[in-house]
Amino acid sequence: MSEALLDVLVAQLGPDAGPDDEAVRIESGQIGLGSPKTAEDGFLLTLYLYKIAPNGHVTNREHVEVDLGVTQRPPLGLDLYYLLTAYPQTSDSRHILNQQKLLGRALQVLRDRSVMTGVLPGGEDIRLSLHPGSAEEVTDVWSTFSETPYQPSVVLLASAVRIDPESLGTPTPGPMVGERTLETYARKHPIDHDRAGDGRGHDPENNHE
Repeated sequence: MSEALLDVLVAQLGPDAGPDDEAVRIESGQIGLGSPKTAEDGFLLTLYLYKIAPNGHVTNREHVEVDLGVTQRPPLGLDLYYLLTAYPQTSDSRHILNQQKLLGRALQVLRDRSVMTGVLPGGEDIRLSLHPGSAEEVTDVWSTFSETPYQPSVVLLASAVRIDPESLGTPTPGPMVGERTLETYARKHPIDHDRAGDGRGHDPENNHE
């Protein structure tokens, strides 16, 4: 997913694309994946995956029947949280203004692609949105880079990325066989083994001799 987002930003913000304003056209090598600390490497725009959370709507679905008598667990659903940050080339006011324009243009590019289809092997739609209440999260993330000067940032949410089960499925259990009950009855009179041995099965109750 990170690579797909990076490809979109490079294609739309690179030197051969975007508006005529040079502030929002930067070299492809100036857009990268990494934390704000990587701005030291000459990046002007970074995308930093800082949190991965489970998506219950996808993960908690019922098992799906994939073949006759075979079911499969639902895929693992994940929400990906990215910190999108722009940086000025220098502290000059003109470069700071360009920084703000670049961040705005990046948000415009991603908003125009709020539903991305076919970017992952499964082909499912991935929805992009600004994370609600992201201001506090932005502050929390930046606090982990205490030596890096704070820069304008937003949190981008990509939902839901699906990871399919490794196994194809498991057989569905068949109906349980009911228990058998074996009943035994005691004879009213004991068997006369001496008479029974002659093969006639003589019953003492019918002895009229």
